[in-house]
Amino acid sequence: MPDFSSLNWLAILVSTLIYFAMSWAWYGPVFGKKWADGMGYSDPNMKPEPKHFIVTLGGYFILVTALAGALHSLGAAGMGSVALSTSIPVAAWLWFGFIASTTLVGAIWDTRPLSVWGINASLSLVGMIVASIVLTMWPA
Repeated sequence: MPDFSSLNWLAILVSTLIYFAMSWAWYGPVFGKKWADGMGYSDPNMKPEPKHFIVTLGGYFILVTALAGALHSLGAAGMGSVALSTSIPVAAWLWFGFIASTTLVGAIWDTRPLSVWGINASLSLVGMIVASIVLTMWPA
């Protein structure tokens, strides 16, 4: 288990905020219409409740902290460009093994189109890769 006191909490916070901002763009201008259609949302003026944002931000923080711990355990966190060849594949494999696989199992039983899963899962992949880059490039 990683020593959480040695993690770079500023890099984790910044990575979390970047991930959160990416999700706004992902579910807004980038894939918002296709995602909303797939989810069956018909009201274009629908606004999420504040709890949605709070839980989303908290979830991203937990995910990025776990990713930081994994990268730290492998010696990649804060190591700069030399460690990118480790951190990016680690993020991708963690996504594949824990997020893509488990969410796909649920998605195949869901009545919504598989494209909804694709939009959701691809945000996780891109978010984890971007977070791994920030965590790796941020000076320790």
